[in-house]
Amino acid sequence: MHRIARQLEGIRFDWYVAIARGGLVPTALLSQITGQRNIDTFCIRRYGEDKKEKAISNMDSKSLKHLRNQSILLIDDLLDHGRTMEFVINTIKLYGPQDIKVAVIYWKPRSIVTPDFYIEKCENDTWIDFNWELNQSLTLPTFKGECI
Repeated sequence: MHRIARQLEGIRFDWYVAIARGGLVPTALLSQITGQRNIDTFCIRRYGEDKKEKAISNMDSKSLKHLRNQSILLIDDLLDHGRTMEFVINTIKLYGPQDIKVAVIYWKPRSIVTPDFYIEKCENDTWIDFNWELNQSLTLPTFKGECI
């Protein structure tokens, strides 16, 4: 994330918006490097329970009014096809931000969204595993205790 931070030198953003879940770790790291403390999240997934493609977000229960007239940096781990980022951009535009920029770690050129800042452009068919992701075959024991 230091490479993106260098690209951001001299640019001021009022808010970082992490695209959850993939953008949570990159946003946390970038905020520590740059000192940005205004962070919000946009939780979205591309598929519903029926596996038909659709965007499902938390924006029905959350307001982004605080982004009005603000400069926003959207942060995610990967731009693959770009449909998720396009949905986020269009949704946030409804709140009247001053400016929206996009930063990602990896960018695949087939994406319908071109990032403003990125670390690496990779081939469209490249599979990317992030070191903070859990092994998909890992199962955790069910917690049977009581939360306090």
